[in-house]
Amino acid sequence: MERLKDELPKRGWKVASYGRDKSVAKNLELIAESTKFKFSVNITFMDKRRSSEETAVRAGNTSGIMVDLVSACFRVPGGKSVDQY
Repeated sequence: MERLKDELPKRGWKVASYGRDKSVAKNLELIAESTKFKFSVNITFMDKRRSSEETAVRAGNTSGIMVDLVSACFRVPGGKSVDQY
């Protein structure tokens, strides 16, 4: 997660937030935006060591990374095809 926080800005991403989320486990979360490509990403590191026993059992007792990527919606201009746009 630290490497993502350091490397994403070098690739044109703006880190909007970085830190613990509001969950009981206080997972580490990074939110970044790319204005050039119109993407936003939310990356969460779910550390099994910080999870409750019940959550760890349901998750298979493993740590993991959850990634949500959102893209802006685009419309092909009238009279054009996707290949021309």
